[in-house]
Amino acid sequence: MLVLQKKFLITIALTGLLAGCGEEDTRSNAISDTNSAAASQDGIPTDDTQALEENTAAAVTSASFIWSGDSMPESIGADVEVSALPSGVEVVQIGNTADSKALTTGAAFEIGRELEQQFSGREIEVVISGQSNSVGDIWAAYSTNEVGNSGWRVLEVPEGQFSVSFTYTLNPLLNGRNDYVGILPGSVGEAIQLDSISVQTVE
Repeated sequence: MLVLQKKFLITIALTGLLAGCGEEDTRSNAISDTNSAAASQDGIPTDDTQALEENTAAAVTSASFIWSGDSMPESIGADVEVSALPSGVEVVQIGNTADSKALTTGAAFEIGRELEQQFSGREIEVVISGQSNSVGDIWAAYSTNEVGNSGWRVLEVPEGQFSVSFTYTLNPLLNGRNDYVGILPGSVGEAIQLDSISVQTVE
């Protein structure tokens, strides 16, 4: 009888020990889950949140606007005349008010609402390609049509083919009214051919 009692007590002790280990594992898993949730709430990136942030940043960084000479500008200001060419558009300066705000007084190319939001508050680079009959310059501006503009940037161009650029950091938009790139030849009576315009964020 004494031997049976000892066996019974040992069995109870082992059962209790195993149950305690199971509770410890459960508590450990619960603590791990709680810590993971707390890290996410506190802004400490977990694997999932970090991957999402990287994908979102990549999507924004890749945003770009490209115009090629198969369409006319959305707005033709008071200072220019614009005509279509087989491989671009010809822009002739006929006035000298040279206003860089709103839609500008040059040939203005609309960026669009979606890209306007992605460019908001960021530094962008504008690249303009075309052809010139002589050495001279063109004036170019980026206008948010709401929260500021780059002012006219005077860009020197050679005779023949050219590609020029400038950078500008945009203010954060408020309501959004479409951004524009405005372009003017350097002086009254001067003409340039525009072949392409691109705008992209600077990484």
